[in-house]
Amino acid sequence: MAEPLGGYMLWTQLPDSVDLAEVKVLARATGVVFCAGDVFFPAKAPGNFMRLNCAKASEEELVRGLEILGSLM
Repeated sequence: MAEPLGGYMLWTQLPDSVDLAEVKVLARATGVVFCAGDVFFPAKAPGNFMRLNCAKASEEELVRGLEILGSLM
């Protein structure tokens, strides 16, 4: 897999044991929204990925969002 060269997105691979669909529902209830990585593959994703947008949030919002995601996982 190629490494991203930069940008405003954080591409993350999670352990297969993480139920990303469940995390997405729980995260949305707290105001944290992310995109499951499977939509970025033309076929079945080769792992459990998520994409986080870092373009508009403040540093404090990013840290809080990551803390929330970490606690949900």
